[in-house]
Amino acid sequence: MGVLLHLAVNATHTDQRLAISSCGNAAIGAATVARAVNRPIDVYIPTWASPNIVNQLEKLDATIHVCDRKPGELGDPCMNQFQEAINKGSLPFTVQASENILALDGGRTLGWELAEVISSNAIDHLFIQVGGGALLTSCTIGLLEAKEFGILETVPKVCAVQAEGCAPFDRAWKGLPQEVAAQEKIDYAISNAASLMSPWEKPESLATGILDDVTYDWIGVVKALAYTGGESILASEKEISIAYDLVNLQGINAEPTGSAGLAGVMSAMKLGYLQHSDRVGVLLTGVLR
Repeated sequence: MGVLLHLAVNATHTDQRLAISSCGNAAIGAATVARAVNRPIDVYIPTWASPNIVNQLEKLDATIHVCDRKPGELGDPCMNQFQEAINKGSLPFTVQASENILALDGGRTLGWELAEVISSNAIDHLFIQVGGGALLTSCTIGLLEAKEFGILETVPKVCAVQAEGCAPFDRAWKGLPQEVAAQEKIDYAISNAASLMSPWEKPESLATGILDDVTYDWIGVVKALAYTGGESILASEKEISIAYDLVNLQGINAEPTGSAGLAGVMSAMKLGYLQHSDRVGVLLTGVLR
């Protein structure tokens, strides 16, 4: 919605096509607001996209492009075709801030909302699942702003959760110097980006919404963890499955991606990163469709 408002203010031609690489809630959200203002939108989805998602996108009049992986192709085929469309003149109507930085500006309002709750229910750690990385990045921006303006006394340690079957950020994070100052860690990540962040081969997980084979906004996630003192946590498929069942038993209709943060808490407990006395928050996102 933030990007859409920006386009309206700049009076961008309404016949210029919008484009997004997504097969989940982001695609549905983008298609919903695009149809509301009669803008054409192309959605690039993988071959394994949920039929329910595809059906909803069709009802929203989105033009769907199913992207198969070509022999020898590196990176996400959906993102590759999305970028081809951008090069031909489409507008990046997307949740990857690496493609449209305004995605972070709109997403940080989630951090403001979290800050309002945390201000009266203080927590030590906040677990957020990571695919492309913009969700965790934008939430942390909002939380840090809340501290700057006196809404929060302290910002919780933000922890990034990825699945064992697709963890490009965790791999990059473990390649950073650990016992150094936050800015030194960030500078190292930026200087060595080409070697640290590479596509994950054969992404697999029940949490399909975080199967980004590249964490596109990974520098933002590095900054979030470095500034708040957080950590990168890997969740096993068993933990992701158990977390999904537990969340739904509480009457919350979240899908496996949306409940993956809780799987990270389970893993962090086993690793000894968390203690039973720690106060923990989990960001649950993504309704089961």
